[in-house]
Amino acid sequence: KEETKMAMTTPVISSATSTGKKMSFVMPQAFSASAPTPMDDAKIEVEGSQFEEAPMAVLWFSGFVNDGLLEKKKGELRELVASSGQWELAGTDPEPTAQVLQYNDPFTAPWKRRNEVAYAVKAKGQ
Repeated sequence: KEETKMAMTTPVISSATSTGKKMSFVMPQAFSASAPTPMDDAKIEVEGSQFEEAPMAVLWFSGFVNDGLLEKKKGELRELVASSGQWELAGTDPEPTAQVLQYNDPFTAPWKRRNEVAYAVKAKGQ
């Protein structure tokens, strides 16, 4: 329970699975051993984790992320992967989990925002 100020880190990574939603923050190197503990009134649960290295298919888009736009972009990326002839989506839960990466603070104009949707992929037939 400490009040530690730090610059906003990017990206903020969000995903939803059958077990719930998760939001991840990329921490500065100075906090690699242990992140500051959130204040009691934050009402959040902190879990340390490392991301596994994996090939990813990524689609960049602008605007404010909402359910409709996200579903559209996820569909576009799934179609691109399927049409590649070389790659397929990796994992099931019951379907592969998409990650949403958001790079801007909430006050950035929609046309200046950078967002990405990403899926882990594997070579076809692996």
